[in-house]
Amino acid sequence: MNELCPNCYSRNRLTRNYVHVPGFREPSLCTDHWHDEHESEDTERVIRAIHKVFEVLVEIRGILKPRLTSAILKLKDIEMPKTVNIGETAQAVITGIDQNGSPIALDATYTVAYQASNPADVSFGTPNADGSNTVTAVAPDTGDVISAIITRPDGQQVTTTSDTLTINAPAVPVLTSATLVLQ
Repeated sequence: MNELCPNCYSRNRLTRNYVHVPGFREPSLCTDHWHDEHESEDTERVIRAIHKVFEVLVEIRGILKPRLTSAILKLKDIEMPKTVNIGETAQAVITGIDQNGSPIALDATYTVAYQASNPADVSFGTPNADGSNTVTAVAPDTGDVISAIITRPDGQQVTTTSDTLTINAPAVPVLTSATLVLQ
């Protein structure tokens, strides 16, 4: 490759010197193709650099993209302490937390599996897309610990905090008065 433009004697392919063209009074920029030969080499180098930058940006996006790292399970709409009678229900609600400590919404891409410390004392409905679920009291329990395991779209599992549900047996009817009717 020639290191000097044969027309304007420039040593830099990016720099075009002014040259005198016969028949023109004013000098004009060199139009020799020697200056154009660098474009394909530089273009390839720029494209490779752009690809490397893109790969780094994809990696950074993966790091910064919010992803579920913890979750809080709460039984809602129940007066404290969380107590229900057999046959009644409680609504379990999950609040997801990302790696930055911000809330993150669960959707259908997450799989939620509920569990209880005494599984025979409660039954669970099918979890909703947001991870919430209905817990039905089946048998008396002085403190059934309810939690859930969430499987993220990438396959990683996150266990929620737990909440406790107390299940009372229905009150046994006690005869307190009677009415006698003659027929």
